Amino acid sequence: MRCPSSISVHAAESLFFATILTVSNHPPYIIPPYFSPQKVKQIEDQIVEYADWSIGKFMAEARKQPWFAHTLFVFVGDHGKRIEHLPTDGLILPESCNHVPLIIYGAGLPREQRKDFAGQVDIAPTIFGIAAFALRAKQFRRGPDDAPPRSYFLFGR
Repeated sequence: MRCPSSISVHAAESLFFATILTVSNHPPYIIPPYFSPQKVKQIEDQIVEYADWSIGKFMAEARKQPWFAHTLFVFVGDHGKRIEHLPTDGLILPESCNHVPLIIYGAGLPREQRKDFAGQVDIAPTIFGIAAFALRAKQFRRGPDDAPPRSYFLFGR
């Protein structure tokens, strides 16, 4: 896995921000021959198992790097997936389509599970809050501890 070592080249110089994009769970579904799914039979489930395995391998390699202890890792999906066996309550876009995983991991961060309503626009202020950076811009977003929580939906006819 080249990714953690290529990040190390930049991390040795100063603070850094790196983005790694994966598209493993979008068609066409391609599972490399070196990965053997263990738990599931359907390709849509196998590709999720492969993505989980890949993230685990990335984190295992990242743990070996000198920058690991002072790095904040943010994992987020771009959208949810309709889960056919869950009830839709008559909705065109049921909750399963809109539930997007977000994992923020860093050495020393306490474990916490949040069920707040948030969107991708809330990720940057959340990261800034964790890193104790001040935000000057007033944007269409909120941090995890800003009150009161609001739903950001716009509807048109």
